[in-house]
Amino acid sequence: MYRAIGFEAILISALTGAYFSLLWISWNVVVPLQAMVFGEVFGILLFLPNGIKILAIYTLGWRGFLYLLPVAVGHFMTLSDWNSNFDELITMAVLSLLAPFVAFNILRWSRVIAPQPPTLRLNWRELLCVGLLSGFLNSILLTIGFDQGLEEVAFITIGDVLGFLVVLLAAMLALRWMRFARHQSKRGWLA
Repeated sequence: MYRAIGFEAILISALTGAYFSLLWISWNVVVPLQAMVFGEVFGILLFLPNGIKILAIYTLGWRGFLYLLPVAVGHFMTLSDWNSNFDELITMAVLSLLAPFVAFNILRWSRVIAPQPPTLRLNWRELLCVGLLSGFLNSILLTIGFDQGLEEVAFITIGDVLGFLVVLLAAMLALRWMRFARHQSKRGWLA
């Protein structure tokens, strides 16, 4: 029991740290490059934290929603000025975290993906389906909340999906490297 709680605490810390780190990269690297190419637009063309939201919901279920809520509220607070309505910011944070949660449940209900996995083994095809649907749902919810048009829906969807794909690829490569390193250490090469 304590091992499971300890592992979950480590996982939550890693996901939260990754969310903040990828949010910083998105705002301080991607947005300036995007502004040079596209000018001023609503949304980020490579929104990396979306991948963390999806992985958190995938690995932790509904608890991932609760654990990332303070991070998402902080994210939306950084987008606003001090005169913004705090209830509106919380609503936007909840909506952005609900998108992957709702996407998982829609795809499970329609039997496109399997029920909640008993292990942390990632099914890349299922995660890809969830990432596509989640990006679309998130863009719809955010554009309604920020009163934007169809062009912004497309831009946010593309940004969420591309950000998710980059994080998914990085997670896949990291897990493969960890398996390789564990295998090599058993053989004595990396000991």
